[in-house]
Amino acid sequence: MPDVIRYYLNEEPVIRNVDTWRCGEPDHLTEVMDRLDEPGPQAGRQAPAARAS
Repeated sequence: MPDVIRYYLNEEPVIRNVDTWRCGEPDHLTEVMDRLDEPGPQAGRQAPAARAS
């Protein structure tokens, strides 16, 4: 997202983006593969399903 903001708005993002890895890029894929055995974020509570009126 920061790249989109820079490209279209020609501004620096105000808030920091969540780190992401693009696995199509060799360096990113290596980073992901090296960290597969690390615990990831816990699944949060899911919002309850909307009720029909």
